[in-house]
Amino acid sequence: MTQSEKLLNVPHVAASLTPLTKLDGLEEKWRFLEQRSACSFFQSWLWIGTWLANLPPSARCFLLEVTGNDRLVGLGVIGACTLFRHGFVRTRALLLHETGSHAIDRLTIEHNSILAETGRESEVVLAALRCIDAADLSWDEFVVSGVGATSLGAWQAAIPVAKWYMDLRQQSDCPYVDLDVVRARSGDYLSLLSANARQQLRRSIKAYEGFGSLRLSVAATGADAREYLHRLQVLHNAHWTGLGKEGAFANEFSRCFHDQLALRGGDCGAVQLLRVSAGSEVVGYLYNFVHHGHVYCYQSGFKYLQDAKFRPGLVCHYLAVLHNTQAGNRIYDFLAGPQRYKQRLATAQT
Repeated sequence: MTQSEKLLNVPHVAASLTPLTKLDGLEEKWRFLEQRSACSFFQSWLWIGTWLANLPPSARCFLLEVTGNDRLVGLGVIGACTLFRHGFVRTRALLLHETGSHAIDRLTIEHNSILAETGRESEVVLAALRCIDAADLSWDEFVVSGVGATSLGAWQAAIPVAKWYMDLRQQSDCPYVDLDVVRARSGDYLSLLSANARQQLRRSIKAYEGFGSLRLSVAATGADAREYLHRLQVLHNAHWTGLGKEGAFANEFSRCFHDQLALRGGDCGAVQLLRVSAGSEVVGYLYNFVHHGHVYCYQSGFKYLQDAKFRPGLVCHYLAVLHNTQAGNRIYDFLAGPQRYKQRLATAQT
């Protein structure tokens, strides 16, 4: 029996969709369900709550609540707006954990889905789709960005049962390092990489050691994390401005969101800000999230030198992999994207 066929016989699950005008009581609900779910960092209250707290009053959002067996089994926030496809095709969109505003959604959510009690992901998605169908809303499309491989199955099972049509607009490889495999090699991460990657890393490490010993520092508090983040942003913005493009922190919403996220998450270890230096020379900063042993490599800021043998990104991520291996984490996730360094440093991908 397929997962879709099983959904035809699940116990009654009810869903509701109400305008989200205030956040009173939502944190308690969200955190309680989060404890009973296998969610990603991007579904956690730390991410969602910080996002909601920073949304402008003009953002139109709805709270999705799914109940089953007299308890809450699903939660999500759905934004509503008008989008223009191809520059002129007007479409009324509903979006999961996004607003439709480019300035806000440039946060780029990944590993996204409805927060659901473990084992009930498919029925929660199905209840949500049926609720949206029945709601008194005018819409043309429901957009769910950044669905990870582990969550996609729930959507693929529920959509045919709800008699919806799915349009997969983009798919990306997501390279990662399996830290359990690194530990099984007694921490010998280099042995898992290609000969070319090993050569580049050794050459770059030797070049940086000309400035002094390489070391990795971890921001220990929220205040330290925010300070590291600000220094990261200077390097990040300089790099992207030099390429004639905007970086990830180009607008006020992004800067405020990440300031608060670093401050809140730095104290509990859910936000990991790392600095790599060689002697007194800064090599770069990494901005990661840590959730149940899964490390999400979100952003970076590197100090680029003219000599090509200096590869700050490779060196920073190499040391970060060793640090997170020793810290007992399981996955070092480079997230979606075709960048070559991700393929060079990864040991697997989804």
